[in-house]
Amino acid sequence: MRHEEGAAASAADEVKRAENQSAFREANERIREVIDRSDVVLPVAPFVCECSDPGCRRLIDVPLAVYADVRTSPRRFLHALEHVEDGTSGRVVGTFDGYAIVEKSGISAQVVEGEEATGS
Repeated sequence: MRHEEGAAASAADEVKRAENQSAFREANERIREVIDRSDVVLPVAPFVCECSDPGCRRLIDVPLAVYADVRTSPRRFLHALEHVEDGTSGRVVGTFDGYAIVEKSGISAQVVEGEEATGS
């Protein structure tokens, strides 16, 4: 019984971490909207690290083309390099100067895909 309780708690923790990441993604989408509405052409822009730490406020400079590419998949997130191992399941699909692209799997992927589908 304790193993089942531990697994349920672990799954609940991973769901919460994935929800935190989705909230950071939403903040970054608002940043991109502001940039898109401006007359300024930026080669890179400061985006919020999309790790699962709800207190993270780390900004990472990402080329807008890379950001757009990351957003083509609801499973992909931008992480500061030191925040890659954030407790959610996934793998690094690209490492760059100061940031990495992480593709979620397992419960995390299910949560973020569900939120993308519902527009949350």
